[in-house]
Amino acid sequence: MRFGGEGAETCRAQPGKARLPLPYYISEMLGKETLDTRNRSISKGSHGSSSTSYQQTGRELLTPDEVRAMDNAYAIVFIRGERPVIDKKYDILKHPNIKLTEDGGAAPYIHHPGLTFAQEDLSLPFDGLDNILIIDEEELSNEKDR
Repeated sequence: MRFGGEGAETCRAQPGKARLPLPYYISEMLGKETLDTRNRSISKGSHGSSSTSYQQTGRELLTPDEVRAMDNAYAIVFIRGERPVIDKKYDILKHPNIKLTEDGGAAPYIHHPGLTFAQEDLSLPFDGLDNILIIDEEELSNEKDR
């Protein structure tokens, strides 16, 4: 993956805004932090004195350079409404249930549209959707009124 210059990966933060290289976009999304610093100076001599000053400064949580230099074993996870998290990536090929997937040697999963039930969960014998009468709420309320 290349960053910067020709062919850089870019991301548009908002429609209409200029495209940013990915590390700058991630750095912007992470936001800033406030740093509290304390400076103390002491002068020695016949009339020694000291002073302490407190200062607050802001800095990006990760600069674009720090984003670029991140170890590939880690990922930055953004979840709406939560603070971003840096976490170690999980190798899904080491998951204990990988054997149940096609990557682990199992048969491919076949999706059956319309089949949104498990037969063993049904209390009545079930042969298919053709034998079921579906009524709307109006018909249901008419049945209750009888």
